[in-house]
Amino acid sequence: MTLGRGQIAEFAAAIQRHQDFISRFPAIMKEMTYLDQKVRILAFLELLFNCGKDERCLTFAQLAQRCVVEVNEVEMLVMKAMSLELVRGSIDEVGQTV
Repeated sequence: MTLGRGQIAEFAAAIQRHQDFISRFPAIMKEMTYLDQKVRILAFLELLFNCGKDERCLTFAQLAQRCVVEVNEVEMLVMKAMSLELVRGSIDEVGQTV
């Protein structure tokens, strides 16, 4: 499943492909923003855990590319993952690293 692996393009394609069916369920439509955010957080976690133990300093640019967000949205994405206690770490906004 694309949602569980953080594959954003595949998730978006599946949503597009099944839009007619999904639109019949207002509860799902209401939660699409939440699901989209969840896929992006999973993409962040996949990137993080595919790095070596000593290579877990990621740049905002790397995260923006992998999570398909603007560079200025990376900090909020990481803060959300931290607030959910999925990861621990620090954000260096000046150095643009996590």
